[in-house]
Amino acid sequence: MKYSATSIFCNFFDEHLADHIVFQTNLYAVQNQKHFEPIHASELHTLLGLTVLFGYHKLPALRDYWSSDRDLGVPIVHESMKRDHYFGILSTLHNAYK
Repeated sequence: MKYSATSIFCNFFDEHLADHIVFQTNLYAVQNQKHFEPIHASELHTLLGLTVLFGYHKLPALRDYWSSDRDLGVPIVHESMKRDHYFGILSTLHNAYK
């Protein structure tokens, strides 16, 4: 039986884990009184996908992916998620497994 990279990833990062991380992230934001719009699992998946892309397509700085400069910006990135939203989620991302 052949497995794809996606199927292997989904075996470890299933819907239950994504929902747990989303819940913990939103809870962490409330507990720390951060001005933060609650996230959803689809946004977590987008953030993870973008983060994987950033490992493949290297730019000098993380903010460069959203640049309007033709030599830096990556259209799929700013079409997928706004820069400030990405950094907001990243700064609040939380997983509290015990």
